[in-house]
Amino acid sequence: GHERGLRSGTLPTHQIVGMGEAFRIAREEMASENEHIRRLRDRLLHGLSDIEAVEVNGDMERRVPHNLNLSFAYVEGESLIMAIKD
Repeated sequence: GHERGLRSGTLPTHQIVGMGEAFRIAREEMASENEHIRRLRDRLLHGLSDIEAVEVNGDMERRVPHNLNLSFAYVEGESLIMAIKD
């Protein structure tokens, strides 16, 4: 029969179980991963701190660990992107 537009037995049970397990692992590791990513972000910022023309956009205390928004004075955005590719 049909329920809510789905035929019984058509849901990929193995994928649903796998996604549930992935969510469980993500929840367990989220705090340590966020701390690791925060340390990487801070390391990058420290490495750039000697450059006078670099400015942090936004509040460093109220941001997610994986975000670092910077402005580079006297640098065109496109040229910065092209230089990063190398």
